[in-house]
Parts: sequence; structure tokens; C-alpha cells
Amino acid sequence: MSLLSTILFLSAAKSSYELVLNRKEIFSNAKEAAVETKRVNALQAQLKNQLKTLQKEAEKIAPLAHDLAYKTQAFSQEAQARAEQIQAQMEQAQERVKQVKNHPNQK
Repeated sequence: MSLLSTILFLSAAKSSYELVLNRKEIFSNAKEAAVETKRVNALQAQLKNQLKTLQKEAEKIAPLAHDLAYKTQAFSQEAQARAEQIQAQMEQAQERVKQVKNHPNQK
């Protein structure tokens, strides 16, 4: 056997020895990794289901949001018109008060 073959043989023997020494730990780590992988996959499936549910709910809410936006805009316009009407009535009332003050005998 040449020196290179001996070195390769000894390296392989050492690796095999360490593998045998650490096999319990290696198997334990492999089992733990498998359990964690299953757990992650289950969580991922759960998240996908929740996302689908949220998307369905969002589809239901979208028309309501659009309707609410329309109603808010309509209410705002109505409120603005009513405020302008009240302002005009206030100005008319103030004008009448001025007229009454200036001409107390006239009605």
C-alpha cells in the first residue's frame, strides 16, 4: 500500500469510527429535524388556509367598503349643502335683525 492509500484508509476509518460514536446523536438530530419539518409544513398549510379565508372575507368586504365610501361622499355633499343653507338663513336673520333695529316701527 502506498502512503496515499494508507492516509485515505486511515481517514475513512476515523470517519467511520466517529460516525459510530455519534450515531445516537446523529439519529436524534435527524428525528428532530423530521419532526420540525412536519411541524413547519403543518404551520404552512394552516397559514395557507387562513390566507384563503382572509381573501374570501376581503372579497365580501370590498363591495361594502365601496358602498360606504359612496355613502360617505353623498353624506358629505348633503351636509355641505345643508350647512350652506343654514348659513344663508343665518345671514337673512341677521339682516332682518338689522332692519328691525334701524326701523323699530316696521314689521
